[in-house]
Amino acid sequence: MAISSDSQFDDLNPSSADTAAATSPRSLLGILCLGLYFLFTLMPDSHSIMAAWPWVLVWQLTWLCPVLWLVGQLWQRSPIPRLQQGLDWLAALTVVGLLLSAFLARFPNQARWYTGAALGGIAAIYCVNAWARTPLRRQQLLVTQGIVSAGLIVTSLGLWVSQTLLPELNRLQSLQKLGVQASYNFSTLELRNWAPFGHQNYVAGYLVLALPLLLGLGLTHLRWRWWWFGCLGLGLIDLYTTSSRGGWLGLLVAGVYLGLVLFRQQGLNRRWLMGGIGIVFVLVFANNRLSSQISNFLQGRSGGDMAYRLITHVAGWNMGLQQPVTGMGAGSVPLAYQAYRPHWAGLEAEHAYQLHGTLPQIWAELGLAGMVPFVLLLGWLIWQGGRYMTQATANLLPQSLFAGLLGYSLVSLTDYQLDNIGISGFIIISLGCLAGFMRPTKEVTQVKAPSDKRSKSIAGVLLGVVLAFGISVAPIHAAWQVSHQGFAALDQQEIERFRLHLADAQAKAPWEPYYSYQLGWNLGEMGLKTQDPKFRSYLIQTATQHFIQGNQAAPDQEFGHTNLGWLYLQTDPRQATQEFARSAELVPAKRGVFFGLGLSLIGQGQTDLAVQAMTLECLRNPIWITSPAWKSPPLQSIYEKVLANLGQTYDQLLQGHQHLDDLNTHLHKGRGSLEWWRGNFEAAQADLDTYGSPLSRALVEVAQSQPGEPIQVSPELSNASRYILQAWAMPDQRSSLLAKAWLRGMGTDKTEQLVKVTLDSMQQAQTFQEWLQDYPIVRKYHRQRAGFGVLSRHTDGPNPTDFFQVIDNVVMTEIFSDMMPVPEYFPDLDRTLKERRSALLSEVKALSENAMLTSSLMQSGAMDRTH
Repeated sequence: MAISSDSQFDDLNPSSADTAAATSPRSLLGILCLGLYFLFTLMPDSHSIMAAWPWVLVWQLTWLCPVLWLVGQLWQRSPIPRLQQGLDWLAALTVVGLLLSAFLARFPNQARWYTGAALGGIAAIYCVNAWARTPLRRQQLLVTQGIVSAGLIVTSLGLWVSQTLLPELNRLQSLQKLGVQASYNFSTLELRNWAPFGHQNYVAGYLVLALPLLLGLGLTHLRWRWWWFGCLGLGLIDLYTTSSRGGWLGLLVAGVYLGLVLFRQQGLNRRWLMGGIGIVFVLVFANNRLSSQISNFLQGRSGGDMAYRLITHVAGWNMGLQQPVTGMGAGSVPLAYQAYRPHWAGLEAEHAYQLHGTLPQIWAELGLAGMVPFVLLLGWLIWQGGRYMTQATANLLPQSLFAGLLGYSLVSLTDYQLDNIGISGFIIISLGCLAGFMRPTKEVTQVKAPSDKRSKSIAGVLLGVVLAFGISVAPIHAAWQVSHQGFAALDQQEIERFRLHLADAQAKAPWEPYYSYQLGWNLGEMGLKTQDPKFRSYLIQTATQHFIQGNQAAPDQEFGHTNLGWLYLQTDPRQATQEFARSAELVPAKRGVFFGLGLSLIGQGQTDLAVQAMTLECLRNPIWITSPAWKSPPLQSIYEKVLANLGQTYDQLLQGHQHLDDLNTHLHKGRGSLEWWRGNFEAAQADLDTYGSPLSRALVEVAQSQPGEPIQVSPELSNASRYILQAWAMPDQRSSLLAKAWLRGMGTDKTEQLVKVTLDSMQQAQTFQEWLQDYPIVRKYHRQRAGFGVLSRHTDGPNPTDFFQVIDNVVMTEIFSDMMPVPEYFPDLDRTLKERRSALLSEVKALSENAMLTSSLMQSGAMDRTH
């Protein structure tokens, strides 16, 4: 049927019918749903807060309201307009795919939880379309969305300025007073604008949707034009502070689309348009992160962010291949990711709760059942956006919605954000309003109400589904509430009440590993710190059982296996070996995993295998050879064996990889730094003079100098390294030089204790090498599992630390770290080590199987003797 341009894009001047419709009584459920959407859009750190009790209940209520609204409409025989233009078929296909995937999911309880939210989102599109069926209602809804977007922009800038920008500027100012020159650096993740969603990519994704709408409102509402344009300008500044590449690329797509639309408009002053484009380019190149990344791209270099996405996308592809038709089920990524993470990923992207791309996320969790509707929706947006781009009309709101959705389509390829209510809600409003804009005007009054019997039957079925869903998720909410009380008790040091509440939560939702892990870690931490042997034994045994329960619920979590291994190391080295071996299979480059495996093998008397395990640890984490931990038994007895085997392994690797590239350079540098640490300075020079850094060559030279001999310090060295070397060579200026060194090395002016300890240690040493090795500055700590709650989608409890105690030689790790670099991402190195890791793990597995067989035979023999 032919549709006129006027019917496609209705004029916003209200008719009497529009006014009557707009002033009719509103659904309380609709108002509640809209209010909750606005709440989660503007509330600071909402994306993390919605994973804590009681906000998780409010989050689910947000998605439940549209379904209940549809049930109410059907029960009252109120007409529910179709979306049309093919969107109804897409919605039906998506619903079928979601249900099929949830039915066949690997983690069915998690799948039902997230599938319910997705179905609520689809219902919300129909709710918006039904309510905004007249031009005036669409106008009111989009103006309200514009006001909320303006509120988000102001909130975002206010929170970022007060909580990030000003504190960092004050810190930089205090450093400048001490002679350290530094500037605000957007390349530092923590300094980008995270507010209010908690991450800069979420903020940028929302702005890509919002900025075209603000422009459309400014061009449509002439009386409020400068208000909307002012909000647009603030929004561009807000996007600048996020430093999001995906955000700017998305805005570029939206801008190109709107630019083509506006160039066709009559009476438009195109100088304003060109000026706007110029402002955007100035903002992009004024941002030091974006400008440097553009430069790197033009030179063919990629950064860590690209590596992160490559890893998560490969993992998503591997997950989807397991069940290509239906995927592994919604919500499966946080639980299964590490089993499908590529072995060459190194230390990058060790864990993830989403795959930083909508395509890999949907492929992994929904397979073709989700991919087909998603790709069809992208095609629909491109087709319809191009089809209606040329429509000449004074109402540019439909085109602005298309621009936002097309721009966000590009953002969605670089990040997954549909779990964010602010973003998904904006998309829902855009699709619902577009369906209304594209509906022929006469069809607004021709929507027929369904028959009474049919309508109530459908309402009854939907209500039954809602009730069934509510019953299925009731244990999840009950467990969440009880655990929240338990964590409150933990904050008050009421340990027994904490244990009882968390155990109750684990019993209510045994498929959820979070409660078992929190119980295991907290009780294990207390057990390792207590001095009472009996209480220590009880706590460790109890913690061990909880970790076992967590690993049964989620067998592919390195955190559970690694920390269970450290607990078993106290009582059962053979079991510890099995857990560390599983951790090494999941995240082979994880620092401390092969070291823990080596300790468990020492406990079984397997010294040769232990040396191999610790060699693999030091090949991936070379600076670990400088740790004072090697001075304690039982490590002291095998330290030289590990260093000797490490040297032989470097020789073998270099023999098999002789062509010059980054891996060859890294291996030469690793061997040279090893020889330097062992005191073989000529061998060290042979590698480091050619392949080393200015620092490594300087350290070899200083190591060979005589006490009191002047040292030539290269200007190529970092300030911290240069001041340390000068402090060693000039005792009379040592105190001031050490203060400067630690100020630059640690990035803080609170270094008095470090300066004092360093002075004392230098005075005791006769040579530079003796100072580094025999009188080190020692730091002991446990690595924190940053973001554990966010990654687990439970933020009520504390973020755990590893039971493994790291013991650092601080001068080496903080000042001279470039001597033995630990690369975050080095695929060639991890591919080279894969064969050796696999060979060792095979031997360990055979050892464990033999031990289990021997134990079984001994038990059988004992039973035979009793009969």
